Amino acid sequence: MEVIAEKPWSWMLFADGERRLLSVVCGGVGIYEIEFELTDDEISDYETAGSARLDKLAGVARSTPTALVTRRVPGLLSGGEVTAALAAWRKRQSQG
Repeated sequence: MEVIAEKPWSWMLFADGERRLLSVVCGGVGIYEIEFELTDDEISDYETAGSARLDKLAGVARSTPTALVTRRVPGLLSGGEVTAALAAWRKRQSQG
């Protein structure tokens, strides 16, 4: 598991082997996150269009979270692998 892209306070993209998992920050007064797996088409779109594609997916997650309910990955951020991936990502980001 590793972090491969981030837009602070919006979304974070994880790689778990071939899988791509997006964690989206949602809410206003109460902040929460929705995590879901990207489809092959979404991965391809991201590889072509970059972060703009993830911005659109984050918008869908915020405005219509029920559209992603079958693809959700609850508890993604609570695993030890993710904790290590986040620490490695933060370290790489602080080094430039």
